Amino acid sequence: MRRKLRLGLTVLALLVTGCRLGRPYHVEVGNATAVELRSVTVSFGRFRFNFGYLDPGIRADCRFANEVEPLPEQATVSWMTAGGASIVRHIAVKPRAPSGLTTLVVSFVVEENMEVSVHFREQGAARGPRAE
Repeated sequence: MRRKLRLGLTVLALLVTGCRLGRPYHVEVGNATAVELRSVTVSFGRFRFNFGYLDPGIRADCRFANEVEPLPEQATVSWMTAGGASIVRHIAVKPRAPSGLTTLVVSFVVEENMEVSVHFREQGAARGPRAE
C-alpha cells in the first residue's frame, strides 16, 4: 500500500511540476540582412520578446528570468521592413535542439532572403559559424 501511495505521489508531483521541467535558456535574434528590421518579435507559448529595431549585422538577446520553460516546438519571428511590410515566419525549435547543453542560447537569425534560421550554443561559448 505504501509503495502505491509513494508511486502515486511521485506521479502527481511530476504532473504538477512537469510544465516547469526544462533547462535554462536565453533567446537571441540577429539580423543578417543588409536592411534595418523594425518591431522584431519572437514569440511562443505565453512569451513574447520584443527586440525593437535591429540594424544590419546586429544581434540582441533576452534572458529568461526566474523561470525555466520547456523549449517550444515552434516559435514565431515577426518584423516590419523599412517600407512597412509585415513579415511573419514560423520555425521549428525543439526538434532541432541539441542535447547535452546546460544553459542554452537559442538564436534566431533573419537571413538575407528574409527567411529565419535557428542556431544553438552553450551560453558563454563564442558565436561560431552559422550552422544548426
